Amino acid sequence: MATKTDKEEVATPSDPTAAETTDTPDIPDYLKMSAMEHDQAVDQMKQDIEKEVSKQQLVGDLESTSVLKSVYAEDDSVYQAKIQEIEKGFSKIRRIRQDGNCFFRSFGFSLMEQLLANKSEIDKIKPSLEAVKTDLIAMFGYPEMTVEDFYDNFIEVLDKLKEEETDLDYLLKTYQDSGLSDYMVCFMRLIVSAELQRNAEFYINFIGSKYPTIKSFLSEVRYYINT
Repeated sequence: MATKTDKEEVATPSDPTAAETTDTPDIPDYLKMSAMEHDQAVDQMKQDIEKEVSKQQLVGDLESTSVLKSVYAEDDSVYQAKIQEIEKGFSKIRRIRQDGNCFFRSFGFSLMEQLLANKSEIDKIKPSLEAVKTDLIAMFGYPEMTVEDFYDNFIEVLDKLKEEETDLDYLLKTYQDSGLSDYMVCFMRLIVSAELQRNAEFYINFIGSKYPTIKSFLSEVRYYINT
């Protein structure tokens, strides 16, 4: 029969000093939340981000390229080196609102800025734009009224650019107006959507295995697509 020796000590509930103690790790607050509280916190964070983004101009005024240096830490050698390279080719920049449409808005504005400086080129691109409209309706089944609405507004701005008195101030005001600017963005998205669907066999190789078809990709990333 086993007996307790003088060298052995047995910890009992009545002897708390002998019990082994461990530090309880701090648990992050988000892990303490209920599912509902977590969803509310995420929604609030989204609202805060959207509120902050809404303070940005849709298309900003010209600024010196050097302002980019203050965006990134001085000791971030990679980005600071990239900014130096940008400064070699570009002395000015325009900031675009970071709302998920920045690529389309900046590309559209830059395209029209180039056309404004080369008015004779405006009519040359119109047949391609009309072909996009036709294909979206006839080949891909997009609603005719919707497509023509975006197309007509885009063409209206192009026609305005052809007028002798139209200057950069008009274009800037157009892209800084949320209603007009979003129309330009929507048609730019339609152009990309048409191109991806026209050449689906080619582009399917670049979107990864997550998307079995170009249409599923367009739907997921919220491009304009007829479903």
